[in-house]
Amino acid sequence: MEKCAEQRIYKAEEAKTVALEHAEAPQRGKDMALKHAEEVEQQKVLFEEQAHRAEQKMKEAIELAKDSAYRAQKAERDLAAEAERARNTEKELLRQLKLAQARQREMESEHNRTVQQATIKREESVSATARRIAESNRSVQDKGTATGAANNTGLIKHCPLSAMKNKARGSRSLMEI
Repeated sequence: MEKCAEQRIYKAEEAKTVALEHAEAPQRGKDMALKHAEEVEQQKVLFEEQAHRAEQKMKEAIELAKDSAYRAQKAERDLAAEAERARNTEKELLRQLKLAQARQREMESEHNRTVQQATIKREESVSATARRIAESNRSVQDKGTATGAANNTGLIKHCPLSAMKNKARGSRSLMEI
């Protein structure tokens, strides 16, 4: 019987331990639930912080993208403006080149006209000089003939040498003309 009593005592103590454990279980469950709730709250705070950081990074990335897009558009506009200026400069240079070529052709034409007119004047001058020389030669010849005729008639008395000098002077003066 003793054995039975010991077994009963042992069983009662086990039941008491299990009852105490069961009694403590809700408290442990509650403590575990509180601990789990704290962990969840900490994770929530961490996730919120991570989300906030991610949102900030996303906003910064968006701002950078906007800034990059703006700079790219500005650079594109600047390049287009520069290209337009280059085209306008090229057009202006071509226009100035055409004007310069036209002026050069005009100057060449004017030079050719001037040379042509100078040539014509020179030819006319040479022709006029030739006519004057011819006329002068005729008049010298006429004078010589008249002097010779007068000498033969005895109207003018001078030596034949002076007549030759007069002829020579006349021809010399023609050369000077």
